[in-house]
Amino acid sequence: MRLGVYVHVPFCDRICVYCDFAKEVANDTKKAQYLDALEEEMAYYQDFFKHARTLYVGGGTPTALPYPLLERLLQHLSSRLPMDALEEFTIEANPNDVTQEIAQLFKRYGVNRVSLGVQTFANHHLNFLNRTHQAQDVKLAVQILRDAGINNL
Repeated sequence: MRLGVYVHVPFCDRICVYCDFAKEVANDTKKAQYLDALEEEMAYYQDFFKHARTLYVGGGTPTALPYPLLERLLQHLSSRLPMDALEEFTIEANPNDVTQEIAQLFKRYGVNRVSLGVQTFANHHLNFLNRTHQAQDVKLAVQILRDAGINNL
């Protein structure tokens, strides 16, 4: 049996006008409580995870988690899933959240594909959509991720 695992992180730094996904702007305490519950649920489904061949962490936006919670999530996933057997490990990120530190964190935990939330390169449209980034942030994020060795974007 081949299995794909999707992990939903329902948090955003701000709510975009077009988005229908389950998400909210939350404080760090609520985010940590969510991870507590997620870790509990993952323990329950542990036997299924050994068959995982793909992992997708989406949302909301996983990079809306503060760095320590994002690292906690990635560490927990790597302890529960057969990371060496994964053919693809994707995580969603907002372009303005991508720093060298975040890119290195992704690389350290085996992320080999990043889905950047880029709806347009027109800054006036990005503002209208209530996005947190501008076009130049996308270019910088792409360069940072490529410099970290993550080229599947």
